[in-house]
Amino acid sequence: MKKVIYMFFFLTSLVICTADTFTNKNNDEIFYGYPTQKTKGNKTLVRTGSNFQAKYIDLSEYDIEKNNQGRRSKVIVIDINDEIEYECEVKALENAIEVESNQGPEFILLEIDTPGGRVDLAERICDALSKADNCRTVAFVKGGAISAGAVVALACDEVYMSQSATIGGATKYVITGEGPKSLKEAYGEAVGEKQQSIWIAFCEGVAEKNNRPTRIVRAMIDKDISVVEVEKEGNRAFICSTDKKVPDKTVKTWSEKGKLLTLTASEAVECGIADGILQSREELVSKLATKDARQVVNSSNIKVRQAYKLIEDNLTKIKVLEEAWTTLVSEIRDIDDMIANTEKTNYSVYDDSWGGGYVVEKEYASGARAVRESKIQQLRTLLSQLIKEYKNAILTGKKFRELDGEMKELREGLKSTEKAYKKLM
Repeated sequence: MKKVIYMFFFLTSLVICTADTFTNKNNDEIFYGYPTQKTKGNKTLVRTGSNFQAKYIDLSEYDIEKNNQGRRSKVIVIDINDEIEYECEVKALENAIEVESNQGPEFILLEIDTPGGRVDLAERICDALSKADNCRTVAFVKGGAISAGAVVALACDEVYMSQSATIGGATKYVITGEGPKSLKEAYGEAVGEKQQSIWIAFCEGVAEKNNRPTRIVRAMIDKDISVVEVEKEGNRAFICSTDKKVPDKTVKTWSEKGKLLTLTASEAVECGIADGILQSREELVSKLATKDARQVVNSSNIKVRQAYKLIEDNLTKIKVLEEAWTTLVSEIRDIDDMIANTEKTNYSVYDDSWGGGYVVEKEYASGARAVRESKIQQLRTLLSQLIKEYKNAILTGKKFRELDGEMKELREGLKSTEKAYKKLM
């Protein structure tokens, strides 16, 4: 009974959050508009009318029907086309999903082609999609939604795939110095099992929220189970093979023990992981959006990623220059110590680095000073190059607020380098 009540509550809340026609339960007032994620107390900001004027209402006081009559005639397109690995890129994604959902588009379309990536970042994207319950979200898997990418796709309200796309293989690994390892290999049996259980529960929760078969999703994560499709009293169900009862009629075995499940597009549609197969974004928009809806691409996450990669190149050069800086400073100090010690002596010294043979201390010190001056000049040139690399990195990233943390460190490094350069001059 509790299960039935939960599902009824979920379906009701889904309609309320994504709808567009508002009918007051008390006085039959009707208006068109769309809700946002902004709230004050128990009231939500909605935008209404042809000018999308803002007002706060208690959503529980309204019957709300989804029909796009109060929304802007546009579809927002956000591309996830690489590994999910940079926090700054995910920050941009989170911001884009929130901002765009509050603009009232017909839906937000995530085009996905990713081998996966960091689980913690995938969880954040899923959370952002969950918070965007004021706007319909659609995933279009145009290549692969693998590993963490599969869970991101399943966090959307609807999932469509191209004919050649795949989805699955969502087990969690730990990257170590010896390469990727399973959770149990990295943390031991007890801790690994606990971490795996948490990840499975999260993914199954995402699937259940959007009415996807949870056991199919589990088979994408856990290779130690076998999942079969059975017919129970005329109803279709996906269960672990170990839970199969004698009266249950096996329809299909979906995964075998020892193998992670990855689905083709047709398989995904067959088992209910995906809602359909479409060949392009244009076909999807034509199918799901109103006739005159325009496509608006939000590429903020891609731009942040590109900027971060450029900054990484600068940081590689900065690291090399800073190591050379440290070496030069050490060499200059050694020469200073040698000069100081030589000038205190009253005997000749042997040296091979400038002229060779026995020389008196004054001649030795004079040669050392010449070498020192050469190294000082090298240091000036090096610091000048280092300042240039810092400035280039800052120029690349300063327009992206998602890179504020990196910008702070770069500015501190630039300040320190400029101070050293001025002191040297």
